[in-house]
Amino acid sequence: MTTKLTISVPDQVAEEARRAVREGRAESVSGWFGTAAEHFRRAGTLDDWLAEADGVAGEPPSAAVLAEVDAALDA
Repeated sequence: MTTKLTISVPDQVAEEARRAVREGRAESVSGWFGTAAEHFRRAGTLDDWLAEADGVAGEPPSAAVLAEVDAALDA
């Protein structure tokens, strides 16, 4: 199912969508925007997942901690 929307975008974005169609990188302007929206939606999901993973695992080790580990492994 699809929903028809009317949106306003900067001229350069509209031209990029049209160029993508001319060059065969998108089937239609609507398709180009649909793909862009899906990428944006997935990026938000990935950001949420990464934030949750940071909450569980904590922050990555600092450069100082990594240097200590490297030094210990080299010893």
